[in-house]
Amino acid sequence: MVVMSKPKKVDSKAAPKDRGPVLYLRLTADHEKALQAFINAQRIKPDRTAVGLTALEELLAKEGHWPPAKP
Repeated sequence: MVVMSKPKKVDSKAAPKDRGPVLYLRLTADHEKALQAFINAQRIKPDRTAVGLTALEELLAKEGHWPPAKP
């Protein structure tokens, strides 16, 4: 006997999952080459977003803005 579940009804009015604000960044060819070289040098390849967020956090920490202050 084969049992199949009913297809889920898609709610077109459902709010999209909030993944936070988006930052678009256009790279020069040299920046892209360096970024790819960095990623390829890693044993476990990080995605570009993880590399960018880590770099941003390191810069903010260096300037005293990361981690954010607790209320």
